[in-house]
Amino acid sequence: MSELSDWSGRLSAPLLSLRNVTLSYGDTVALSAVNLDVGAGKVVAVIGPSGCGKSSLLRAVAGLEPLTNGRIELDGQSLEGVATHERGLGLMFQDHALFPHLSVGDNVAFGLRMQHQPTEQRQQRVGELLDLVGLAGLQSRAVHSLSGGEAQRVALARALAPSPRLLMLDEPLGSLDRVLREQLASELRRLFTELGVTALHVTHDQAEAFTMADHIVVLRNGQIEQQGAPAELWHSPTSVFVAQFLGHPNIWKDTSGHVLAPITAVRVDPNGPIEAQVEQVEFREGRFRVTARELVVVEARRLVFDHNSALAVGDVVRLFVDKAQLAALAD
Repeated sequence: MSELSDWSGRLSAPLLSLRNVTLSYGDTVALSAVNLDVGAGKVVAVIGPSGCGKSSLLRAVAGLEPLTNGRIELDGQSLEGVATHERGLGLMFQDHALFPHLSVGDNVAFGLRMQHQPTEQRQQRVGELLDLVGLAGLQSRAVHSLSGGEAQRVALARALAPSPRLLMLDEPLGSLDRVLREQLASELRRLFTELGVTALHVTHDQAEAFTMADHIVVLRNGQIEQQGAPAELWHSPTSVFVAQFLGHPNIWKDTSGHVLAPITAVRVDPNGPIEAQVEQVEFREGRFRVTARELVVVEARRLVFDHNSALAVGDVVRLFVDKAQLAALAD
């Protein structure tokens, strides 16, 4: 049986648990009382603005920074005092961090050599993994001859080779162009599902997180602002911060507080009660994204909606807002 099947037996195993994890750098608190579970065979993405604590979270799990308070467990065992190289983690970074003096095959085999696996077993494993990531037969290639996408595939194969208990991804696709980033995000999602990989994924790219993750965590100032399944998080943000960070444009303040109106809640209607003037029109994925400013009222709102046909800047339109789709947001 191939060693790749090692992943399937872990689907029911306990995962990573963070309990009241606090991490400080001097007087600066990077993480504050963070509680997080990563289920076996699941991908959890951590997103948030720069400086929110994403990288500190990875470094804490990897054992690169001592905790100020709290406890981290992997497979039910405390990681306190366990060295980074003994934690059973696989690491994949934005810059691939491949060894330039080693071939593709030797890069992938690096962790296996550290495990003192026999040569024949290493070669079989390397071949299987390169085939899995779409680079079959490239064992002898020099890493400097690889494209960015190929280098990231090699980095993934190297991270998976020693069968880590937890795969940790730190902005893994951040250096790639948009088209390749989207392609590889979909490929990684397929591979992780196929192999039952358990992963903690830090990224600044919301689209990447929503493509790859089973569960998304939004960090703010070192604390978890909201977490949930991708669809739940997108459709039901609980605060103005989360809604704005995810890119929802229709966030309005009324007498009762802030409310969110999804794009689908606003539409052009000849009999609509709202008169607005078009300020901006963008073409996005087959539809026109329109921004219009409400007329007449003192505190005019900007309303963003999708439309099938082009509107011109300066056009006056009547709009209807479906109040049933509005959701209250915490400040």
